Amino acid sequence: MDRIEKFLKQLGEKDRLIMLAVLADIRRLELGRYDVKALKGYKGVYRLRKGKIRFVFAETQSGGVLIDINYRSKIYRDL
Repeated sequence: MDRIEKFLKQLGEKDRLIMLAVLADIRRLELGRYDVKALKGYKGVYRLRKGKIRFVFAETQSGGVLIDINYRSKIYRDL
């Protein structure tokens, strides 16, 4: 089991469904309603904020690719 699956399993059912919807939007790059910023020092890598949870993803020609997901206090340590 990878880190993303492990993180999603520890969430409650309601939060997990919300995060899965956000992941689907990242894959389709439909990000207009989210707080998205480019990460400094990384070309083509962005972070999306949803409450206390941060999604780090890269933009590709075929859509968004999730790199990591975690709480704000932990996400940037492992990049």
